Amino acid sequence: MTKRFFYGFLIASSLIFNAAFIAMWLTHAVPRHFMKHFQYGCAESLHQKCPMQKALALSDSQWTLLHPKIESIRETTSGLYRELAKNRTALVDELEKTPTDSAALSACRERIIACQKNMQALVTNHILEEKKMLTQEQQRRFFSAIRSNMSCAGPVP
Repeated sequence: MTKRFFYGFLIASSLIFNAAFIAMWLTHAVPRHFMKHFQYGCAESLHQKCPMQKALALSDSQWTLLHPKIESIRETTSGLYRELAKNRTALVDELEKTPTDSAALSACRERIIACQKNMQALVTNHILEEKKMLTQEQQRRFFSAIRSNMSCAGPVP
């Protein structure tokens, strides 16, 4: 009787643990399976259209030219963002010090301003390059989208 009870308990425990394992696996696997059909942002493949490509009605040849430039600017700006964040942290560290060093504060501010100028120049040049590849109507839509997505600006007249 005890052997039978032990084996029954062992089988029931095994079934319960396997069911729990499968439930946890499904909890993690199923959303990932369904979410890959609903990805936002620019698609990795050229067959799927990203929001910018749709909004500007870009042709495949235009997108083939623009996509590598967009990826390149993303990589470059992410490095600048990291540098800017590092300089801002250094500024806060200098502000935190009890005897504040005005020369160090000034140097931190100058580094932040230099990063911001680099970012502005980079983005401006990138926009001018993109503009050359767009038709008049696409340019109108492009600049309209830029105006509507400017987070710090108030309403545009």
